[in-house]
Amino acid sequence: MNKQLKDKENKLFIDNARFKRIGTTDRTSSPINLILTKMRQQQSPHLSARTPKDCQSRISNECEQQLQSNSILEMEERKRKIRKFKQCLTENIEKLKELDSISQQILSFEGCLHSILKKIKLLKYKIYSIIIKVKYQNNLSCNKQIKKIIFFNQMDQQNK
Repeated sequence: MNKQLKDKENKLFIDNARFKRIGTTDRTSSPINLILTKMRQQQSPHLSARTPKDCQSRISNECEQQLQSNSILEMEERKRKIRKFKQCLTENIEKLKELDSISQQILSFEGCLHSILKKIKLLKYKIYSIIIKVKYQNNLSCNKQIKKIIFFNQMDQQNK
């Protein structure tokens, strides 16, 4: 629970265990700030190169508070990264939609090719059967012609 307290000038401020400030003016010496600065340096060493002492300061409630220009810069960098990430996500979603429509077109094209292939196989079978019939008929006609020639040759020989 937050407790509302009034200081000497009757200004309200929040006293909460999470938000309690360290009484010293040197905020860099606190263990929490040391951990946070190490984390910031690991995340973005270029922006965290400045220490809180380099930042501007303001005085309120008889305590010096450091403005967090490093954290503001880091937040701006994170915002840019998030915007860029969102933009990449939307582009990737659009590409996925295009790929989905292309895959649907490929599937329909594949179905058309399959039906064309079936028709080609059927025509091949029909042409093959027609060729066999023609060959058979040609063989019969050739045989008939050969028989006729043989018959006429025999007739000619008998007449001689």
